[in-house]
Amino acid sequence: MARADHLPIYKKTYDLVLMITKVVKNFPRDYKLVLGKDLIEQSRDIVLMIYRVNNSSTDRLSKIIEILERMELIMLSLRLCKDMHFISIGQFARLSNLNVEICKQAEGWKKSEKRKQAPIGGTA
Repeated sequence: MARADHLPIYKKTYDLVLMITKVVKNFPRDYKLVLGKDLIEQSRDIVLMIYRVNNSSTDRLSKIIEILERMELIMLSLRLCKDMHFISIGQFARLSNLNVEICKQAEGWKKSEKRKQAPIGGTA
């Protein structure tokens, strides 16, 4: 099985964690400890989830779906940060682009898993 850190989705997610960690340092103190910490933890959790999917032979589809759900939660938090002026529009755009790229890769992974699980010989 391939090492997770060589996967494009893993690399993009690491980039997301790095960028989020950098922007959180400029949050107001009250929000840094709540919203900032949560954003960092959520993005780090996704890296771990990618590792788990890559090294799992069972229940991969539900794990991929969970990754997509977590990415939606991160996007919601990023929108909130932008609207509260904790991050600039440029930072939001870069983080959003990473989010979209990760979600596209996760969707491709999800489609691949669905094909693997489909019955052989036709539709059911």
